[in-house]
Amino acid sequence: MRKSIPALALVLTALASAARADTVQLPYQTGDNNGNQWIVYYQGQLQQQGNQPIFSQAGMITINGQQPNQNTQQATLDDKTHELILNLGRNDKRCQRRIKFDEETGIVRIIDIFENTSGSDQQYNISLMTNTNFGVTNAQVLEDARKKTQIGWAADTGASRAAMSLWAGKGAKVTPTVRYNQGNNQATAVLNFKVPNKDKVAIVHWHGSFDTADAANTWVQQMRETKLLADVPTELRKIIVNIGANAGGSIGGREVLRGDVNDIVELRNGDQMRGDLKIDKFDIVTDFGPLSLDAKKVVCVLNVGETRPRQLIVTSDGEIFGGELSSKTIPLLLSSGQTTQVPLSQIARVGYRTGGTEPPEWSLNQPMIFLRSGERCLIAPPTEPIEFVTRYGPLSLKPDRVAAVVLKNGGNAHDVYLVDGSKLSGLLTRPQWGMKLTSASGDAKVQFPLAAVARVLLKPLPDDVGAGVSTLSLLGGDIVATRIEGSLKLNTPFDVLDINASEVRSLVRSDEDSSELVVTLFDQSVFRGTLVAPSLSVKIGGDIPVEVPTAALREYQNPQPFPSQSIVQKTKEQVALLNAEDWKQREAAEAALVNLGPTIVGVLQSSTGDQPPEVQQRLQSVLKRLKRDTPTAASRLSPLPPLE
Repeated sequence: MRKSIPALALVLTALASAARADTVQLPYQTGDNNGNQWIVYYQGQLQQQGNQPIFSQAGMITINGQQPNQNTQQATLDDKTHELILNLGRNDKRCQRRIKFDEETGIVRIIDIFENTSGSDQQYNISLMTNTNFGVTNAQVLEDARKKTQIGWAADTGASRAAMSLWAGKGAKVTPTVRYNQGNNQATAVLNFKVPNKDKVAIVHWHGSFDTADAANTWVQQMRETKLLADVPTELRKIIVNIGANAGGSIGGREVLRGDVNDIVELRNGDQMRGDLKIDKFDIVTDFGPLSLDAKKVVCVLNVGETRPRQLIVTSDGEIFGGELSSKTIPLLLSSGQTTQVPLSQIARVGYRTGGTEPPEWSLNQPMIFLRSGERCLIAPPTEPIEFVTRYGPLSLKPDRVAAVVLKNGGNAHDVYLVDGSKLSGLLTRPQWGMKLTSASGDAKVQFPLAAVARVLLKPLPDDVGAGVSTLSLLGGDIVATRIEGSLKLNTPFDVLDINASEVRSLVRSDEDSSELVVTLFDQSVFRGTLVAPSLSVKIGGDIPVEVPTAALREYQNPQPFPSQSIVQKTKEQVALLNAEDWKQREAAEAALVNLGPTIVGVLQSSTGDQPPEVQQRLQSVLKRLKRDTPTAASRLSPLPPLE
C-alpha cells in the first residue's frame, strides 16, 4: 500500500483551516427524519431516542478486541463538511471517527480512519456492533448481488420499522463477516485488514431505518457509493478499503467532472463555465500513437500536471486515454449564445452533462488493456494464438481459452489466467502485443510494448471459476484445472503399487522439501510413497498435452474420483435391479446405490440413458442425494490481483 499520511494530512489540515470547527460537548444530539434523535457518546457509538427509536446502539467499535476511548467529553463539528469528528484509539492504534447525518434520508455515514504509528505493519481486527430497541421479527444478511459477499444486515422490528447497517460497499475487496443469530436483536460485523507502518487505512459504514428490511435491501442494491461519497476528499477516499475500486470517482488524483443539464469547463483557478461543448471529436497523440475519439463517447477530460500538462480523456465505458490534445482550445457555447474558445492551458477539467440521470459506474469487464501509466482501452479480442513460454515448455494458447494476462512489475514473469480456472506463470514471447482499439477510428492495430502493459483482460472470471473441478497445484503457484489419467506407480516402503489415476482423490506432498506424497483413493485408502515416473502427463486448457515434472507437484485434488472396477460392477448390478418386477427389490437396489456413496455419481450419470421411466426417476433421486452429500470444492483459482 502506498504511503498516504502526508497527502491525507494536508487534505484534512486544509479542510480544518478552510472551515470553522466548533467544539461541541458529548453526548451530541441531532434529529433524524422520523421524529427521533441521534445521540453520539464519547466512545463513538450512536443511539436513538424519541418516538420510536430503532437503534439502541449503532457503530459501536472495538479494535483488536479493545474498545477505543477519547480523553475528553468533546468533539468538533466541521462547519464545511457538517461532520462530527471524534479522535479515538489507544496508544499506537489511533482512530479518527467522522460522522455525517443526512437530514433528508435519516441515514448516518461513519468514516473510521486508522493510523498506525507502531513502527511496523499491523493487522487490524475491527468489530462493529448494532443493537435494536425492539425485538426482531425478521432479519436478513445483505449481500453484494454480484460477488455474493456479505456487506450488511437489515431487520424488521416490532416498531414496524426496519434497522439497516451497511458495513461495506459493492465490489469491495475488504468485506465483513456478519455474525447474527436469527431472532436476536444484535448483529456484528468483523473486518480484517493490514495497516502498514506510518500509514492510514479507512473504512466507511452506514446506519439507518426503512419501512421494511426488503426496502433496506433494495436501497443497498440500488445505491451508488460514488454519490454517497461525493463530498469526501479524494485523498481520503483513496484509503477507504471496504468500497469497490470504481467507487472513488477519480482518475489520476482528479475528480471526474459531470454536469447535470449543462456541460462544464472548470478553470485552474476554480471558476466554472457552463454551456454546450461544441466539439465533434478529440484528436490526441498518445504514447502508442495518434487517436481520434468520438466526442459522443467522452464524459470528461482532465488536465494533469503543472509544468508539462497531460490530458486524460475518460469515456462512458471507463476507458482512459492519456496524451496531448491536438487542439489548444476547447469551444464552449455559453447561455448568452456566444461561443468562446477556452485555452487548454487554463483548463483543469472538462465534463459532459449527464442529462439529470446518475452516471453509470464502470464494471471494466469487457475486453480491455490496462497500461502501467494508468490508461485503459477497450480492445477487440485477439484472433491469433497467444504464445507463452512456461517452465513446462512453450504453449500456444487459443485466445478464447484465455481470461486475462497479468504482467508483473519488473517484467520478470507474466501470469496467464485461463477460463477454466487455471493459472500459469511464464513469459510472452513477443516484445509487443498488437491490439485493435474499439473506440478509435480505423482498423489498424496499435502495437503496445509489453513493458508498458499491466494486464490484458479478455473475459471476466466468475467468482466460482474452478469450483468442483480436478486441479493440479504446482510449486511456484501454478494451478491447472485437469485430471490425471493413466496408471501411476507408487514406490512405498513395502511394495510398488499400481494405482489407477482416475481413482485418486488427492495427491499431497507431505513436505515441500520432500519427494514423499500422501495418496488418498476414492474409498479413503491412504498410501505414502514416491512416484516412480519423473513426470505426469496432463492437459492444459482441455486439449494441450504437457509433461509436468513430478518434482513440481504440490497438490492434486479430484473431488469426484472414479471408483474401482469392482465398485463399478456392483453399481451396474444394482442399476439393473431398479427394473426388477418385485418392488421390494427395486427399493433395496435404490438404497444400496445410496450406500455406495458419492464416488458412483459418474457411473450413474453414464447409466441414465435408454432406461425405463421408473428407473430414470429412481436414478435421479439417488443422484440428487449423492450430490447433496458431495462436499463442494472451493475455487482453486487465485483471484486477479488488484490494479495498482
